[in-house]
Amino acid sequence: METIQIAYGLRINGLQFKEICFSDTMTEFKNIVLRPIDENNCRYEILITKNIYSSSDAGLKAIFNEAHFEAEKFKYIFSLSADIKIFDFECLGYYQNGQLCKYSSIGGSGLILSCHATARVTAGEQSVHIIKTKMREAFDLPSIQMFYDAATIIEPVGRFISLYTLLLHKYADNQKAVDEEILKIDSTVAQFKRPYQQVHETIFSKLRNEMSHKREGINLLETQYEIKLNVDRFEAIVKRLILNCP
Repeated sequence: METIQIAYGLRINGLQFKEICFSDTMTEFKNIVLRPIDENNCRYEILITKNIYSSSDAGLKAIFNEAHFEAEKFKYIFSLSADIKIFDFECLGYYQNGQLCKYSSIGGSGLILSCHATARVTAGEQSVHIIKTKMREAFDLPSIQMFYDAATIIEPVGRFISLYTLLLHKYADNQKAVDEEILKIDSTVAQFKRPYQQVHETIFSKLRNEMSHKREGINLLETQYEIKLNVDRFEAIVKRLILNCP
């Protein structure tokens, strides 16, 4: 029997972290360590310690499947608890005797990486303690997964449409209910009269409908520009509605 560390690469937008062990959070995370590998480019590794009985492809497959389940769950729970976004999440391979065996060498394939600079603050011990405390709470994992899968779409129009779709699913495909819930979060959100109807819709519903339906006199390039201006504010509102965040 031999011990390896299965490695996942990722980029974190938000706080900056020193090396953290998560054995004191959830049972599923008892073997997980997060460590920085390139702080200037926001790059980190998740290391998951596993015992293996064979280094053959067949022998590693079950271990990698198990680690992937743990890493995926960690990605979502840690994102919510730390209020950060994780990008470029990929399996790199595994460390054996200090050497990294690439994931591609055991039948996998990597993702294209991309980085950009962002202003960040290093999380101190107290911040890490708060994050770990949140990670021990009960979570609605499917809702967390759906939100962060939508929120980490880099292209802004795609992110906006995906976030709006989450609200339609939550409120039974009822735009009136979606707008009512948005206005409960922020009553100052602009509203506009819907074409040919004596009702109003929020700017978010207006933009979504302009992208999804034929409306006379609409310039889609202008709509896309407005979406880019509003997507971050909309994301914050959707996060509160989907995840019940304060």
